[in-house]
Amino acid sequence: GLGLPAAFAAYGGFRIRRDGTASRWIPLWVWIGASLVLAYSPFWFQRKLIMGIHIPVCIVAAAGLAELARRLSFREKSLYVLIVIVTLLVSGASHVRNFSAMPRP
Repeated sequence: GLGLPAAFAAYGGFRIRRDGTASRWIPLWVWIGASLVLAYSPFWFQRKLIMGIHIPVCIVAAAGLAELARRLSFREKSLYVLIVIVTLLVSGASHVRNFSAMPRP
């Protein structure tokens, strides 16, 4: 699944629309939409097509996280540090789980 990047991408998409810079992000939205449509196409490799959605979602998520960090850095440094630490711990925990589930040679 998309998990944490999807949450940050939703916030990033909201901020992009609100800031009026949506026209610069049209290729990413087209990429996301095309990936979703092609994932349900009647091809034998349709499941592979959904893997391509992570790249544009993570780019929009990075924009959302950067905007969130910019907005919080003016107010509360401790809240900013807390969000960074929680983001790293949550994303790091999924990597630890994935690596522990890998078969040993």
